Amino acid sequence: MPGILQEQIGILYPLLTRDFSAAQLTGIQTNLPLFALSTHNGATISALNVSGVSIPFGGAIVGLSLSCSAAPGGSGSVTIAPTVNGVPTAALAVPMSAVASSVVATWEYGQLRFNPGDLLGVMLTQPATLAAAYDAVATLYIVLNEARF
Repeated sequence: MPGILQEQIGILYPLLTRDFSAAQLTGIQTNLPLFALSTHNGATISALNVSGVSIPFGGAIVGLSLSCSAAPGGSGSVTIAPTVNGVPTAALAVPMSAVASSVVATWEYGQLRFNPGDLLGVMLTQPATLAAAYDAVATLYIVLNEARF
């Protein structure tokens, strides 16, 4: 009888996404943390007051997108930035024109690294010159370092 062949299959650099949101954004906002989005057990944005998500592996943030219920209108721009442990990374801030309702940005792997256990999130800044309230969902795109499952 032939021997048993075992093979370990691992995804060396898996891509994850984490969503963060805020509702009815109006007026001036400076470094407003967006909240982790979940529908588990009926959680709502107001009930889930979590602005950072801990990741058990190290890795890098490689992208960020923002989708809004409507364009804010007015003048100026909405800016989102990824955060590590509550600190926004200004060099990777992503501006969205007030007449747009979405924006996407990507970065090379390794440009914004994080360690196991760090809290990842998104902060939003906007001027008082925007015309309308809107809801927003930001998505972080994360590549993990050699996590084997």
